[in-house]
Amino acid sequence: MIIDYSKYIPGDKLIMTVGPEIVELIYCNDGLFRDSNETIYGFCNSSDSTDSKVRLGVGAFSLPSDVPINDAAICHDNEYSNPAYQAVHDRSEADLLLKKQIEELGKNSLWGLLATPFYWIVRSMGGKYWENEKTNK
Repeated sequence: MIIDYSKYIPGDKLIMTVGPEIVELIYCNDGLFRDSNETIYGFCNSSDSTDSKVRLGVGAFSLPSDVPINDAAICHDNEYSNPAYQAVHDRSEADLLLKKQIEELGKNSLWGLLATPFYWIVRSMGGKYWENEKTNK
């Protein structure tokens, strides 16, 4: 689920279905959604997207949509726009995971050679897109 976090203030409730259950979530002071058991629910932040498609790169500097290593961007984009993920992981973890996923998806092809360049691109430029200052390492 993608959420526009700017529409919520602490105390707001969000009702969602999880399988057959209806779950009530409360938006907390720390910017995270929790249920009555204090379980944190993580959602992508819809206001963070700078590209209409999920793929490696941004805008004109993106790979074509049909490139097999683009699937690595799905996870990485979520990590960069998910306050729950950022509360317990730092940016270096997300960037290293991107590198490993590109290597795996590009194994036995030339696409795997892009793992290190993309890693250094996100390490040098990604900091301004990571929202949690405490975990922006």
